[in-house]
Amino acid sequence: MQACWTLKLFPAAGEGGGCLVVGRREGSGRRPDPERAAAEAARRARGKIRRYCAANGLNRLGTLTYAGAGCHQPAQLRADVATFFRGVREGLRGGAPPYLWVSQWHPGGHGLHVHFAVAGLCRGG
Repeated sequence: MQACWTLKLFPAAGEGGGCLVVGRREGSGRRPDPERAAAEAARRARGKIRRYCAANGLNRLGTLTYAGAGCHQPAQLRADVATFFRGVREGLRGGAPPYLWVSQWHPGGHGLHVHFAVAGLCRGG
């Protein structure tokens, strides 16, 4: 297989990216590297998040945290985030703005919190 360049365009996000593809020989003796695989998966996820935010105009950022001892149950966090965004939709009288959220373990051991992005909710925004 010859080396070739590939290009992928993401018009809605105003972005494109390319890479050089070089054929691999089977049985090259390379061992799987779980750390590298995890890093590459995280890199791809960051790109997808960035493009989704750009394509959908997510320009308002927020953080949701728990009071007290915090939340240490991912299932409870998902249920609470669902309730939060259901309330946002109801407050907008059924309008469902695009949004995205990611959970993160608090570095101080307080449990989980959520970072979110949502399309402008202000009038005219």
